[in-house]
Amino acid sequence: MFPARPFYLIRHGQTDANAAKIVSGGTEAALTEEGIAKAAHLGGAILRASPLPSVIIHSGRTRTLGTAERINKILKLPMVVDKGLDEHNYGEWIGLPVNPYVDRVMAGETPPGGESLDVFADRVRRNLGAVLEQNPPSPLLVLHGGTFRAFAHLYGKVWHSQNCILHYFEPDKAATDFPWKIWKFEPENGILRRESVTLS
Repeated sequence: MFPARPFYLIRHGQTDANAAKIVSGGTEAALTEEGIAKAAHLGGAILRASPLPSVIIHSGRTRTLGTAERINKILKLPMVVDKGLDEHNYGEWIGLPVNPYVDRVMAGETPPGGESLDVFADRVRRNLGAVLEQNPPSPLLVLHGGTFRAFAHLYGKVWHSQNCILHYFEPDKAATDFPWKIWKFEPENGILRRESVTLS
């Protein structure tokens, strides 16, 4: 499916659409004050991660760019835009409540004027696969909640992501159905607390 190489993945900071629990899909949504603050704090935390990322890749949306820029004030890494990793396009369902419309897409419905889950997941597969094929050392991807869902869907799994949490994908040669161990990192009392993540 994907080259089993190490990488970091972060969902952008909280947006006004996230706070209102409405679908923003393939449109712009502004970071909230909370989203800005968490992104700024996360940059310092990532300096304590190992291995350090070598590049930040984001989708080019205001929310991923804003998150990446605030993280990068401390990291000072090269930044690359990959518009192929943009959020799932929800078409005419943009602006409607997250529940039930995200569940309807996950159940196989196609939003009018938007992308089906399979079409979106294939776009993620192609573009994220290209990033990993290029094999930069532990790239840091700042992307979208839909990216997490699509990534898990490609392996027959489900993932409900949170804003602005650092995840590290560590290749696991012993695994059979999913070739990484996923670690979640959260700042706590000046250190990075690490927890394993299991996809259902």
